[in-house]
Amino acid sequence: MFQSDIAAVPARDAMLVRFDTLSPHMTIGESLEVLRHTQQDDFPVVAEGRLEGMVSKNDVLTALAEMPREARIGEIMHRDFVQSDPATPLGVLLRLMEQHDKDAIPIVEGGRVVGLLSYDQVGRYHSLVSTGRGDSA
Repeated sequence: MFQSDIAAVPARDAMLVRFDTLSPHMTIGESLEVLRHTQQDDFPVVAEGRLEGMVSKNDVLTALAEMPREARIGEIMHRDFVQSDPATPLGVLLRLMEQHDKDAIPIVEGGRVVGLLSYDQVGRYHSLVSTGRGDSA
């Protein structure tokens, strides 16, 4: 089974470490420049190095249709996000994502966002590990 294969793997081994963040002071219009140049779907919202919220690409596009381009990311970000640390096992994180209906969880260490874990990233990690193991696993 997919989850049991990697349930004990710590987040640090599977998390995305190169990711974009948005600022709560950034306008929706300004954020489009970031969204245009990434395949990332979920974005930590960071101010002065501190995680303030999360926002998805869909949140931004919906807001763009309903609000002026000058509206701020801080107005649309989710403040009810789940976060974790790099040592948390993937099995725990996957359950948290399911329980809280989240597609991604920011991974925080020492008050800084150091990674991002999404269902897509877990799938990529599982695929790479499975391929690397061959039939011996």
